[in-house]
Amino acid sequence: MLRTPSRLHLVCLCLLFSLTGVAQEPRVNLFISCNLDCAWNIDGDQRGILKKGEEARVEVLLGLHKLEAYSSAGKLYESTLEVVEPAEERISIDLTADPATALKEFINKPSKPSLPPTQSVPEVPTFQAESRQVLVGASVWMRGKENPSPDIRSPKDLRNLSQDALIDLIGRYPAAALGLTSKDFRVLDNSVEQKINYFKKDDFAGQNLIQRWHFHPGVRGTWGFFSLNSFLIPGSFYLIGYVPPSLQPGECHAIQVTVEGRDVGLYRDHFCKGDALVPVDPTTADGADVGKAMRDFANSTAAGNFKVWLNAFAFWSRGTLSFGSKSQEIPHEPTSDFKYVITVRDKKSPATVRVASEFYLADKFLDAKAWDCAGKHPLSIHVLGFVYKSSGELAQEFADSMICGANLTEPEKKVISGAFKNAPVGWDKKLLQEGLAKRFDTEIELPVGDYNIRVVVSDGRKNFGKASMPLRVQAFDADKLALSDLVLSSTFGDPSDILRLASYVLPGPLIPKPLVSKGLEYIPAADPEVKKHRKAILYFEIYESLLANQAPSVGFTIRVTDLKTDEVVVSTPLADASLWIIAGNPVIPIALELATDKLKKGSYKLEVQASDSAEQETDWKEATLKVE
Repeated sequence: MLRTPSRLHLVCLCLLFSLTGVAQEPRVNLFISCNLDCAWNIDGDQRGILKKGEEARVEVLLGLHKLEAYSSAGKLYESTLEVVEPAEERISIDLTADPATALKEFINKPSKPSLPPTQSVPEVPTFQAESRQVLVGASVWMRGKENPSPDIRSPKDLRNLSQDALIDLIGRYPAAALGLTSKDFRVLDNSVEQKINYFKKDDFAGQNLIQRWHFHPGVRGTWGFFSLNSFLIPGSFYLIGYVPPSLQPGECHAIQVTVEGRDVGLYRDHFCKGDALVPVDPTTADGADVGKAMRDFANSTAAGNFKVWLNAFAFWSRGTLSFGSKSQEIPHEPTSDFKYVITVRDKKSPATVRVASEFYLADKFLDAKAWDCAGKHPLSIHVLGFVYKSSGELAQEFADSMICGANLTEPEKKVISGAFKNAPVGWDKKLLQEGLAKRFDTEIELPVGDYNIRVVVSDGRKNFGKASMPLRVQAFDADKLALSDLVLSSTFGDPSDILRLASYVLPGPLIPKPLVSKGLEYIPAADPEVKKHRKAILYFEIYESLLANQAPSVGFTIRVTDLKTDEVVVSTPLADASLWIIAGNPVIPIALELATDKLKKGSYKLEVQASDSAEQETDWKEATLKVE
């Protein structure tokens, strides 16, 4: 039995995400569903993205629990649940569209700002950053035991893969070791045992991964993989943290994690002092075979076989991941209290430019007989970028390489290798596509000026592709109201996943900085084209220095112009930004769902302007929007 005194309202959310421990000895299964795509949590524990029409299961103890869910339009569902009987319960969360969403009302902007007082919002807590903090992700398996047959409710969703074939594939995986605590683990740093100061576990059931992005960060950027038709193997993921001794510049340490009587797979086995990192991957460096071939292609007129999309955005903010403690000391006991904070950069600093690239290599160019994702000849993807000043002078390079299957643990590699050998006709290329990176995001620092960015993609053999675009980094004054560039997105990430992603790189930074607003992370689209039937999100940041010690009113206006007719087809009234303000933080991260279904097919200029009660007004920022 369940009592739910629930309410639906708008609130201003702080960009701080606390992760709490998992309840022990669960007694009741709750099945949660949303009528819209939503990010949800229970008792402060972020549970991820729940798709419309899907159902998630969570185990809780008897007693009171707080359930929250956020839609992309900014709605918050908040409910206090009292679980009084040990029986399964189903909860349907009703999230309706935000009536203030941009592009819903086609009326003109008032000539003068007239804003209501800023609403009361939570303050940004102080925190102590630990620059040496290391996080490592681990999977643990039972030795000599195989997974039982999975519970597949909708095998037809896996399309061409039969239920029997899927069960056979999953059955080759060893069974996951569930329910471990921090006391079960030993962490060794360069063979010296370390004290665990952070611990979190996540047990997950098998599930279909149909048309979903997942990401793999590295020291030079983050790679994206798109699953058309995959299955998440049931198991358990452990996130473990410790603080190693101080490292010297250029020094690297080996990581080892053990559990008695169990097999442990790590998502990385070493880390290096940040000063040792170089912006260009050695494989793509000038003089290396792959690097030379990519540079030759960049300067040629050839189109290549890869289809490449490219976009770049300038921001004046940075993200920080830290313990939420006010203490100068690192916690003595394992904690799960990490927070993610966005802060504004100094006005003398260069802009942070996020570069987003997507690429695709058609099946006909894949040599499945020569390559696989876990054997002796894995397929690699290389990205090489050039940033040129308006004079034609090379300002910067950036590059990285991803080996297909590099993010697989050893047991997974064994299963995948077997799958390649025994794959039905045509499935070898499907498996390659699943393991092949489809996008690369990085960030660079650039001073004010005009630039041209060129990106080259290669498999290191005979396939290449490229794209280029102009970029203007405008002047920024941290003492005045300002805007970032405009980002279009149709892909959501889970902010609670930031810690898992950080486990690939800490104590190094997570590159690029996640774009987070009101409970969701937004992944920039490399292609400005938007389908009328698909959801499109506009993300941008307002920088208001007065928020550091005052409470000014801040607002913004959106304008859309048809590029073919030069007609202004949308001009919104001044919208109140207080919903997104975090007290004491000059960065206001705003994400709005665009009503692209109200626009005809064609190309548009999307513009945003911000203003405040101190009579400050920014210039219009613009981006191109293509509706198909």
